[in-house]
Amino acid sequence: MFEGCPLIGKKELRERFPNFPVSYCGMWENTILKILESTGSELHFENIDTNPQGLIALGKAIKVNVPLTNLTTLSLRGNMIGPNGVFSNVNLSKLAAMDLSSNKIGAEGAKALSHGNLSNLTSLDFSLNNIGDEGAKILSQGILKNLTILNLDNNNIGAQGAKVLSQGNLFSLTSLALSDNDIGVEGAKTLSHGNLSNLTWLNLSRNNIGDEGAKALSHGNLSNLTSLYLRGSLNFSLNHIRDEGAKALSHGNLSNLIMLDLYSNNIGDEGAKALSNGNFSSLTSLVLSENDIGDEGKKALKKKFGDKVKF
Repeated sequence: MFEGCPLIGKKELRERFPNFPVSYCGMWENTILKILESTGSELHFENIDTNPQGLIALGKAIKVNVPLTNLTTLSLRGNMIGPNGVFSNVNLSKLAAMDLSSNKIGAEGAKALSHGNLSNLTSLDFSLNNIGDEGAKILSQGILKNLTILNLDNNNIGAQGAKVLSQGNLFSLTSLALSDNDIGVEGAKTLSHGNLSNLTWLNLSRNNIGDEGAKALSHGNLSNLTSLYLRGSLNFSLNHIRDEGAKALSHGNLSNLIMLDLYSNNIGDEGAKALSNGNFSSLTSLVLSENDIGDEGKKALKKKFGDKVKF
């Protein structure tokens, strides 16, 4: 079966996988070697340069030859596999960490995932999949109650999606990434007063939350946060946090923050002074580069935070 195949020199693999299709060997030699030589607890199948049909075919071949029931880590990042996926209808009950980022999965794929046998999943990277509000709703209401880490960056999620995430079954989340969506002020408000009080790490960069959104975050039930990312963009702020937002963040209930990133917003000297007088006794890193802070504001911040602040 392996005659003429790049795996021909791997006697132990020929013995373990006598039925592996030879036609795949030349196309994905390095990937196949990595997969077939895996310990059985981890599988990395990333950025394969082929079409979705080819990936599905190869995935089926791997399913037949490689036992997946003991997998604890699975990465299918960057394969553009679409909503049907490569490993659908597979027993992945022991899986703890999964990376499905950049796969064009959409809301339909989110639905299949949320109703699968993934009750032990604690970490899910679902970024760059265009799931929208509907996909966010599906994930929040599925069986993923044990998730502690969820990445939904760049998924076309709006205020309604943020609302369902905050009101769903994701009580155990400690880390949530929602950068490059468009949750806006209302989305920030619902996230701040929902079921996500266990969060310690939150990324809402480039979400148009503005001063009102910053106020909501600072006065919600997110007092366990230790890291908060509210970055804008170098050319477009895309969060529009100004002095009033900085003031609110400074005097809210975010005193446990260790990391606060406000890169490229619209904060001036007034906001800088408020931050320097804020209740940030635990802060070890404050990022304020690409704002509108002058010498006076920088002086106040340097006096309070020293090298912990970056301009």
